[in-house]
Order: sequence, then structure tokens, then C-alpha cells
Amino acid sequence: MNQFPQTTVPTAAAAPAVSPPPYGTSPITISCHGRIRVDSDAPGGYGYISRFVNDNGHHVITESPLEALKIQILPSRGPQNALAVNSSTSYAWLGIKYNVVKGPRLAAMVTTEGRNATGAARSSSMRYTGESRSAVWNIFLDGSVTVTVPISDNSTTFTCWEPAIRLSDGLIHFFKDTDSMATLRSQGQDWTRARLRFEAI
Repeated sequence: MNQFPQTTVPTAAAAPAVSPPPYGTSPITISCHGRIRVDSDAPGGYGYISRFVNDNGHHVITESPLEALKIQILPSRGPQNALAVNSSTSYAWLGIKYNVVKGPRLAAMVTTEGRNATGAARSSSMRYTGESRSAVWNIFLDGSVTVTVPISDNSTTFTCWEPAIRLSDGLIHFFKDTDSMATLRSQGQDWTRARLRFEAI
């Protein structure tokens, strides 16, 4: 199975140091507002994370900057939280929710009810039944954005999940490994790898 890059946060008696991030340059260290741009190599596979969600409560992409989700980045020593400033949902934090029906190998982009939300935290997703997480974002000074999650509960080792767009409906998901995306492609779904960039506004 092809795994995406991992990074480890070593523990120590006090003030543990965070290892270098898997991508980008240095992480943003001040609170700032912006939106997330989505790009891919596929025709039509571009836009912004929309402030609106689909019928399943999952965020999709929009071509219009006016419909983009505005977020506020809250820096931290590990994966960051992103406050959803203008989401159409009633939940405050941008995050992910696992689809456990297909195993913990893909996750939808959702909004969740709590900062650092994990476990049974409620989210905008009305379909997936896995846990929600909000402290998953890594936003760097060069604008690059990655999503990292711990490899297991209470682990200090994190793995990068790759963003992808389903071109037929603009849905954006995160995949744990390339095999998971290949499985859905073999079922006729038009997933393509994506790149996320933060645009300050």
C-alpha cells in the first residue's frame, strides 16, 4: 500500500519541539483571515472551498471567490484550527469527518461543533459516521496547505492525507493512501488529486 508522507512530533518532559512540517516552508505563526484555493491538473478542477455544503453536509468547491469560505487561522505548535467565519452551516470549525463504511481511509471536508473536536463531536456531515477532527490544518508562509492526522489515538506521529476533487460534482475529500483513491476510480468515480493554497484576504 502506498502511504503518504509522515511526520513525527517528539515528546519531551517540557515544551516538546515539533519536527519540520512535511511540506511548505515555515508555518504561519500569527492569526490571519483568508480562503483556501483548490487547484488540480484536470480541466475544471479548480476553485475555492465553498461556504456552502452539499446535501450530505460536505463542503464542495466553487469558482466564485464571492462564495468562498472565509476562515481564520489560529496558530498552534501542531496542526492548526481554522474558524469558519461565513459557513452556511451552524458549526464553527472547518475540519474533516471519516467515512468508516469504507474504512478510515477517506474523509470529507466538513464543519464541526468544537475546536480540537475529535470522537463523537457533531459536524455538518449527515452521511459519514466516523469521528470528526478540526485541528488538522497545516498552513505555511508560502501559502501551501496540508491536512495531517495522528496515525492512532494519542499518537504524536502524524500522516499527511492527500486532497482530491470529484470532478462530476466538485466534492473534495482527503485520502489516506493512493490505493483508496484508485479503488473509487475503478468504480467509475472521477477523482483527481488536488492542491490547496491559502489566500490571505
